[in-house]
Amino acid sequence: MPIRDLWFNYKLEGIEVFFKRAFNVDDGYVKALDHAETEEEHDHAVDVLLAYQDIVFRAVYLELNALVELELTSLAKSILQKRGEKPRRLNRGEARPIIEAEYKISLQELPRFSEVDEVRNISNAYKHDDGFSGEYEEIAPNAGWLFGYRESRYELDWDKAHQSIQAVREFMRALPGERQQFPEERLKPEDEATIQARHAVWERLRKSGALGHILGEPALRADGANEYTTNCQLCGKPYQHEDKEALPLLALLDQCPGGPELRQGR
Repeated sequence: MPIRDLWFNYKLEGIEVFFKRAFNVDDGYVKALDHAETEEEHDHAVDVLLAYQDIVFRAVYLELNALVELELTSLAKSILQKRGEKPRRLNRGEARPIIEAEYKISLQELPRFSEVDEVRNISNAYKHDDGFSGEYEEIAPNAGWLFGYRESRYELDWDKAHQSIQAVREFMRALPGERQQFPEERLKPEDEATIQARHAVWERLRKSGALGHILGEPALRADGANEYTTNCQLCGKPYQHEDKEALPLLALLDQCPGGPELRQGR
């Protein structure tokens, strides 16, 4: 597994594991299909399991589509950053030409693009319109003018969902560029003046000793004693101990008065 794809592979594998485990259950509803005491109990179990199955399929397609969109938009943002352009929020449609221009490709020519695009259509259909596709079919084949037309609905099944997962995997593997490493949190974008002002405050706190002693690199004593010694880089106070790992703990026991330039201004 290429390390550059680690996050993406974990996310996709998580979707695949969820999908398989969701149908690997043997609870009371499943048992009722074969061992229900009444027809009403059997019919109730069927209805609940069909609803459950529908939820699983929807979740898989929504997660697949979200994963593809996040990767595409993030890749496009990284391209803009390399160009020196200011990052901005992008949607999938805006990200596509940026990627295609950068790598001189057409996403449509990548493996299984049509299936990945169908994942998008299915996801949006179930997200916004309960799975209706916007396309129509004859109620009675070859006699639509007599009976009219009805809007078709995406029909989902296990094999189709499984193939969709594989399609996303192959499509993203063929996409040029680095897969993204997403942070656990995002900070609010700020202007350079705010960032510099905050940095200055933290630096003043550090030099004042408010954040404690700032120790230098420990070294063995020059007189041959089996002890490590170091000094606070702010106030100069010396610390020594035979275990150099203990030096930071010793420094925590008292307060640092800070650097001389700040002490003079107090």
